[in-house]
Amino acid sequence: MKAFERVKFQLPIVMLIAALVASVCWLSYVLFYPKSSNLIDAKIGNTSIKLEEAKTEQEQELGLGNRKSLDANTGMLFRFSSPKIATFWMKGMKFPLDFIWIRENKVVELDEYIAAPISILSDTKLPLISPSVDVDSVIEVNAGFVEYNKIKVGEEVKMMNLK
Repeated sequence: MKAFERVKFQLPIVMLIAALVASVCWLSYVLFYPKSSNLIDAKIGNTSIKLEEAKTEQEQELGLGNRKSLDANTGMLFRFSSPKIATFWMKGMKFPLDFIWIRENKVVELDEYIAAPISILSDTKLPLISPSVDVDSVIEVNAGFVEYNKIKVGEEVKMMNLK
C-alpha cells in the first residue's frame, strides 16, 4: 500500500514538470522562430533571400537581438512609413551583421561587417548605425552576405509576397 501512495504522490509532480517543459518549448518556438508562411520572398539584384519583417515597434526595437544565429540567405526587413535617416543599435546581438539600406526599391547604401557588441556594454554605450541618406527600408543579413553575393549600391530590390 505504501508503494501505491508514493506513486500517487509523485505522479502530479511529474505531470507538472512535463507541462512546464512543454510550455517553455512552445514559448521559445513562438518567440524566436518565424513562421515560414510569414517570410517574404525577395531579390536583391540576382540574389534570392527570405525575409522576416519586423512590423511592430517592439519587433523593430528587438530586431535580431537575443538570437543565436540567422540562417543563410535569410534576413530581417524593417519598413518605415516615410523616408528617414534610420538609426539602429546592436542591443542583444550575438553575431555580426551587414545592413542593406533601401529607398524606392533600390540599394542606396551598404554597411558591412558590423560587429556584435561586447556584452558588458550598457545600452547608452552601444554604437549606433545609420545611413548617410534617407531610407524607407532596411534589410539586416549575416555579415559577409553583401560581399559574398556582390550586392552593390543601385541594385533593384524586389519583394514578391509583401503584405
